[in-house]
Amino acid sequence: MRVVLFLLLFVYAGGAFALGGFDSFSEPTRNILKTIVQELEVSDQDNSVKEEIYNSLDYIFSANYYAYWLGNNDLSKSKYEGKGGFVQYMMPTKENGVYLVNFSKRPDVDQIIITTSQIRHGSQEGALEIYEKNKSDSDSYKLLKETDSYAMFQKTGQVSFEIFNVGTGTGSAIYTSQTYVDL
Repeated sequence: MRVVLFLLLFVYAGGAFALGGFDSFSEPTRNILKTIVQELEVSDQDNSVKEEIYNSLDYIFSANYYAYWLGNNDLSKSKYEGKGGFVQYMMPTKENGVYLVNFSKRPDVDQIIITTSQIRHGSQEGALEIYEKNKSDSDSYKLLKETDSYAMFQKTGQVSFEIFNVGTGTGSAIYTSQTYVDL
């Protein structure tokens, strides 16, 4: 009996592993990842780069999102035609505001730089509450600039920023950070 249970567990776990990776992503997510590597002119026959990009942004891909992208060839007067190197996705979500995700790659560097910005809009009180929390946590945040209507913080030791803007009874929070994928 124990052997049967072990075999069932092994088959189940092996099947779960086989279902993971690029092929397990939703079709819209797979299409986004394919576009990114295509536009950046990155070779990715085994889908490992797509999987690394996904892992860097899984919190966005797990949201209920819509996605629209721009590349260097979208501007009618662009002189970058056929040069690749840049993709921006605009991704409004149901739960988490709007994400702007930029992917950059130079031909001579085996690395993709990913810059994300999350834009949240709500009440002035909500933005001020988070601003006050950051301002009082000087170990985690450095205040870069502060005025009557906005403030900008940097997370200590990171390429990660938080901007708060208030006025006319509304508030916005923008969270921007960078990461990378080595090729």
